[in-house]
Amino acid sequence: MLEDLRQQLAQTREKMRERDRLAGAAAQAEETLRAEYQRRDALRDELVSPEPATFNLFVLARSAAQDGRRFLFDGQLAADAVAYVATPAPERFRLDRWAWPKQDDSSMIPPGFQIGKDRWRVGELQQWLRVSAAPGEPFLVVLYPYRKGEPPPAFEPLAGGKGVRVTAAGKSEEVYLATDPAPDAGGQAVVRREGRRTVVLKAKEVPRL
Repeated sequence: MLEDLRQQLAQTREKMRERDRLAGAAAQAEETLRAEYQRRDALRDELVSPEPATFNLFVLARSAAQDGRRFLFDGQLAADAVAYVATPAPERFRLDRWAWPKQDDSSMIPPGFQIGKDRWRVGELQQWLRVSAAPGEPFLVVLYPYRKGEPPPAFEPLAGGKGVRVTAAGKSEEVYLATDPAPDAGGQAVVRREGRRTVVLKAKEVPRL
């Protein structure tokens, strides 16, 4: 009996050490994410179809609201996000939400939740943006996270919906994405920032559909 208790105690201590290790790793990851929040994702999808299509975007947020081509998301943790729809014009869109296990706020991460300290295993709730396009019309969407309390970035469409200019904290960058790029883009996937141009995909590197 005494030996069994010792083994259980040793196992409990090991679990506590593992818990503390994971909590420390989570806290370190959060600090890394805070430093990287200014990163953005540019997503483009080109379709060859006689049927209309719908672009779906899920964001871990408490709420979502439209502001022209921008969709503002109130994040559940330390950052908010904005999605900018460069093309198509977001005239046919729907804001909804997906949740598990219940379709209500009980599935959402509670306010005041601290990564690395608190645990959340009850469920998940995401805001759901759906934008419809005409047959053959491409999608170009930029998703940009930013720290809570800061203003969202400004956006400007470029090259007829084949690029976007993003301006945040007084600095701008341009992102170009298209199989058939604009003549002055410099490639199919290009980023321009502070006078420098980075070509991710050269012209004609990806064949047209």
